[in-house]
Amino acid sequence: MADAAAKPHSLRVCVGSGCSMRFSYDLLTEAEDVAPSAEWHVAACGCLGSCEDGPNVSVDGQVVVDVSPEAVRRIVSDRR
Repeated sequence: MADAAAKPHSLRVCVGSGCSMRFSYDLLTEAEDVAPSAEWHVAACGCLGSCEDGPNVSVDGQVVVDVSPEAVRRIVSDRR
C-alpha cells in the first residue's frame, strides 16, 4: 500500500459482477495503458455501490458512474 500512497492519483475500477458484465475489465485495461504509473495507482476493486449505473470507477476517492474507455482517458488527461 505504500506504493499507492506515494502517487498523487488513484483510479480503482469496479470488477464486481454487475460492472464486469458491463465490460469494466476494458476500463481497467484502458486505465493501465493511459495512466502514467508514476502519477497513478490503478487497481481493480470490489463493488462501489452503484451497480445499476455501472461500470463504475473511483477517482481519488470519488465514485464516477457509467464510465466508458473514452471517459477513462479524459479523467487521466484532465488531472495532468
